[in-house]
Amino acid sequence: MFGTPATDAALEARVAQLEAALASLTGTVTGNAGDAAGAIEAVAQQREAGDDAAHQGIAEAVDGSVRRTEDVASMLGGEIVQRAQETAALGQKVSAVKGEAVQASVIAASDAIASDVATVRDARGEVLTARDQAQAAAQTALFGTIHPDYATGLAATAIGAEWVSYGPASSYATRWLKTSATTAQFQDAYPNKAAFDRVNDALNPDPEGAMAVDPDGLGIGGTLGDGTLVGKQLALSGVELIPTDDPHLTVLDPDGLVAWTADPAVARTFSTAEGKEIDALCEVVQPSTDANAGVDRDGLATWYADGQGFIISGGKLVVGDLVITPGSPDQLLLVDPDGLVIYDSADIVTGGDGSGTGSDAVYAARDAANVAYAMAGRNDLMPIVQQIERGKVNIILTYGQSLRRSSRGYPPLTTVQPAYSDTHVYSFGQACRPADDDDTVYQPVTSAALYPLLAVCHYNNGTLIDNAGLAAIGPDTAVPGESFSISAAYWLRQQCLAKWGVEEDADTPFVVLDCAVGGKSVAHLSKGATPNLYNRIPSGLTQIRDLPAFAGKEFRLVLVDWGQGENDYYEGLSGANPDAQKYQAAVQKLMDDIYADTLAIFNNGQKRPAVFIAQAGGAFTTDATNLHVGQAQLNLVTQVDGYFPTGPNYPVVNVPSAHPDNNGYRWLGQYCGRAWASVLVHGRRPNIVYPRRATWDAETNEIIIDFMSTGGAISEGHPFDGFTPQVVANLGISAKYGSAVLTLSDVRLVGAMTVAAKLVTTPAGPPLVQIGTKALDNGYIGLRCASRMTSPETYTFIPNAGQDPAANVPTLVGKPYNLDDWCWAASLQSEQI
Repeated sequence: MFGTPATDAALEARVAQLEAALASLTGTVTGNAGDAAGAIEAVAQQREAGDDAAHQGIAEAVDGSVRRTEDVASMLGGEIVQRAQETAALGQKVSAVKGEAVQASVIAASDAIASDVATVRDARGEVLTARDQAQAAAQTALFGTIHPDYATGLAATAIGAEWVSYGPASSYATRWLKTSATTAQFQDAYPNKAAFDRVNDALNPDPEGAMAVDPDGLGIGGTLGDGTLVGKQLALSGVELIPTDDPHLTVLDPDGLVAWTADPAVARTFSTAEGKEIDALCEVVQPSTDANAGVDRDGLATWYADGQGFIISGGKLVVGDLVITPGSPDQLLLVDPDGLVIYDSADIVTGGDGSGTGSDAVYAARDAANVAYAMAGRNDLMPIVQQIERGKVNIILTYGQSLRRSSRGYPPLTTVQPAYSDTHVYSFGQACRPADDDDTVYQPVTSAALYPLLAVCHYNNGTLIDNAGLAAIGPDTAVPGESFSISAAYWLRQQCLAKWGVEEDADTPFVVLDCAVGGKSVAHLSKGATPNLYNRIPSGLTQIRDLPAFAGKEFRLVLVDWGQGENDYYEGLSGANPDAQKYQAAVQKLMDDIYADTLAIFNNGQKRPAVFIAQAGGAFTTDATNLHVGQAQLNLVTQVDGYFPTGPNYPVVNVPSAHPDNNGYRWLGQYCGRAWASVLVHGRRPNIVYPRRATWDAETNEIIIDFMSTGGAISEGHPFDGFTPQVVANLGISAKYGSAVLTLSDVRLVGAMTVAAKLVTTPAGPPLVQIGTKALDNGYIGLRCASRMTSPETYTFIPNAGQDPAANVPTLVGKPYNLDDWCWAASLQSEQI
């Protein structure tokens, strides 16, 4: 490569050594470059697998390769210097030798050595360049292609590929995914030194307290030496308290908008008076030193209670009967033990005009008390009543007036047993009622045998009527048909089967016995009246006991459903029970007689059957007795153990006589089935909505009514007048003083369970507040609690079968019956405040 002067054997030998050294250097450089390339490839593969150890490996391989290359280059440089020195000495020696050939040879050797030095310098430059390229390749393997800025990276990257560019200022570098020619999606960023500096500055542990740390050793909360709780935010599952400059507690929705504030100067959806109780939360976030805490196995607190009993943190909050558990991040949900929602803050109606007046605070305080009242006692044990017993005959008895005989409830809807139940639900006779409307004994339709519980229509002599005969009769006659008890019994049965975990139970039959008589008062239906219509009950029970099909079986009367009161309204002040106290006492005496006769007939020692009551009202209401029937029925289901509500009768579809039609009865049956199952299967009280208290402010002439709603917030509703939903005047609320009816204005909801109104004229004293009067809007009430429950039965229209043509309502046909909880009628003497 360098040429060899033939005149000097030593020089020739030395040149050969230099050529060999250079060849070795070249091989070393080539090998090192290969090592670097191999290491880069290995890192690229390991990067895909996410192996951080490979990253360190490539860095070490590259650094080692570069160091070895630099060492060889330094060694070769020393060889070149030594060779130059030897060449200089050789030149001096040769200068003593005469002759142009030798001189020319030496000059040629010197030129060759100079060229060799330049070549070596070039080789070292290539090695350094290879080092830089190796380092860049390693960085690329770790971070992806790096570009000086976002625009350059976007232009140089294919759609669907990633790149890394330096910046922005808050990051050392950022990784992007190109999604289109002009856009990219942020993937992640590599923090710069300033970010780590800020983290370091934030680390300020208190050596006298305790600190909880995350897996990286960074503090996330703890306590100071004096017991002060320290943290960025305080969280109770989905509830977070975040410090701001506002001295009042504020709840933000996910969009950052104020959903609720304790500031009394700002209108809010619910609160306590002046927000003081809620604002007090700000004062108790720092627990006292005499507190207690529960810790996990790592010694970290899982809950904290201060000396006053305030709970800080924890999975759920339990205070007496109130249990608050994590749920929706947008609202507060209170659920019963079965997981059903009993209160939903999303249903709260904002009260007032937003001006933040004193009235707003009063409304908020009253509403908070109403909500708390509605929640109280939900975990109380149920009264002791007879339960459904497996392996025994369980009898369902209904009694009352025409609405319990299904008068005008045709054509039949339940003509086959529903698929959601089993088949062991029966009637005594082909119908679930006696043939005759007012016979004193139970005369079964067709024969004294068990039949599958189905709806049939018949005359009083027991003759069945088919759909063609019903079409000839036309709608709204006293012919009975679809009994409410049919859909109620099948839904109760389905709930039992589900509770028992079986699809059928032939050993536990249900028998439905409807003994109602139309147009009779509670006095007419009581034991010992003339005629003794009550005798239909023991007559029917005795015949069921003696059926051959039930030989050897035990019997239980599991419930009595009472649906009556329309005739007592009709009799008014001239009736045998013209006030609420007398009517209530008469009903209780009747139920005592039924229980006593049941024990005598079956000799079974059973417990008292649960009594379910439907409130009479709507168009059957009269006002002369101040709603005495409805108020007595409300008193029974809210004050007497063993009595339970099924709901008022007025909301469902009805014919001109104000009776429900066939859908109306099946609709009411769904309410009854739900209530029966709530008590007898699930052991909880049925939902109810009613006014519990009213006040009158003589200074402002304002009436405020407190409502009880166990199912949640109340809102305006539109019950059916015929087959059309109607808007009820003043929500069905009226007032009177003495005999004078007082005009109300501005009747409105001001909270979840609170209504306010103004009297146009000022009475001499606290007025009587009434809900559901005949005079105001035909006994209808425009308040209800929305229900999430779905009925298993659906609204049905059957043409050419005697059904009212107006019943063909497209918005109802084929849809489940709505099961909103409607407000009960009541008469309340207001309190002056």
